[in-house]
Amino acid sequence: MSEKSEFKISTLLGDVRFWIGLFFILRLFNINSPIFDSHNWRQSDGFAIARNFYEIDANILYPRIDHAGNLTGIMGSEFPIMNYIVYLLYTIFGVDWWQGRLLNLVVSSLGSLFFYKTLFQFIKKEIALPATLFLLASLWFSHSRKFMPDVFSTSLVLIAIYFGWSYLKKNQNWHLIIYFVLITFGLLSKLPAFVMTALLVPAIFESSILLKRKSILILMSFFAITPALWWYFYWAPKLTSDYGYYYFFMGSDISTSLSSLISGWKLTLSRFYVDAIGYVGFAFYIFGIGYSIIKKERQLLLILGSVFIFQLAFMLKGGETFAHHTYYIISFVPAMSIFAAYFVSLIKLKWLKIILILTVVVEGVLNLQHDFMPKPAENYRLKMENVADNYTAQNELIVINNEANPASLYFTHRKGWTVTNSIPSNPDLLKEMKEKGCKLFIWDKHRANKPENLPYFKLIQETEDFAIFQPK
Repeated sequence: MSEKSEFKISTLLGDVRFWIGLFFILRLFNINSPIFDSHNWRQSDGFAIARNFYEIDANILYPRIDHAGNLTGIMGSEFPIMNYIVYLLYTIFGVDWWQGRLLNLVVSSLGSLFFYKTLFQFIKKEIALPATLFLLASLWFSHSRKFMPDVFSTSLVLIAIYFGWSYLKKNQNWHLIIYFVLITFGLLSKLPAFVMTALLVPAIFESSILLKRKSILILMSFFAITPALWWYFYWAPKLTSDYGYYYFFMGSDISTSLSSLISGWKLTLSRFYVDAIGYVGFAFYIFGIGYSIIKKERQLLLILGSVFIFQLAFMLKGGETFAHHTYYIISFVPAMSIFAAYFVSLIKLKWLKIILILTVVVEGVLNLQHDFMPKPAENYRLKMENVADNYTAQNELIVINNEANPASLYFTHRKGWTVTNSIPSNPDLLKEMKEKGCKLFIWDKHRANKPENLPYFKLIQETEDFAIFQPK
């Protein structure tokens, strides 16, 4: 092999755009498959909101889900910017699965790129590439192509952070405008993305940056968060109150949250060392924190302190919800990647450094690749809309036994209720749903055996997958 070709290969492998492109291509696998992957319950709500914008009402201020029974489905939720963009794509391409996944994948790839650029240009360039690789192979690897706002919102904030730094350093007003727009929509999309604004804190303490620019950026940040505060603390609760469906969780009081986090401390900690960047990555993260303290890395310690405060505030608001849902750690993962990369950057032997980086990346990909694989056992759910079409109009209400998971209801392209498998023992609830207009009960036999008796409903057909009941 010639020196020229060797140079080209090493240049390619050292180019973050190659890795972001490679991970982008990898995550295109099964991009249009149905939501049979993990968190399909969460994704089905997102797809329902987008489809209801398309089919019912395109007013972005009134997101609506499918599983609110005989109510309108309008409820408080995250600000549906992600869902609205997908609705706009539906108007061009029709309703499908790929639009939601691809949108998140594109935005997260841009977020990874600007994360790299921020580290390289403004913080510590030697950690930029490994930190970005760790991020790409972290929980982001799977969640960046799910139709959920966690990676999407954090990515918008990461892009905004770059332009915030750039404005402070270069005094370009259009960078300030981009920062304002992206930070506004990032925080609107999901409030925990605020954690990553910690990457701007070192700039505020940098003496070489004019106080006037810092003041302007802080003022713009204040204006940027105002729409999110209005949405989450006024409008979303108002939608819940006005339309009568409580679904969106806005956290608990601090004492309740703290108690639940402590009592479930093992599960809480697992979010950091299992889900975020894997076991090896977590070890590097801890080592990175230790060495940044020993070596008095001022910028990194400012980031560490800020991230800790922001994340702790979020955890004390989320409480048990944080401990029980993997995606709530996502806004913290970029910071973990930074400190894991800092530890690796201290390794002097190039070959050892490469091995350590590959170990984290390979572990992350292997841990998460299963989420991309088809699940043939779930294919029966693709029949559900045809089943519902045989007995009801699209505007009629139905019931499905799928616990609190609305995914099966979404597959029927209907609205109504999802219930637990114990519903036969609750005749009052069955009577109530019948009186509220339920026209069909689809019993999913993959969830539980067909009940011998379903009060207020009669069996009209049975297939290998479903038992079909209608009101008596």
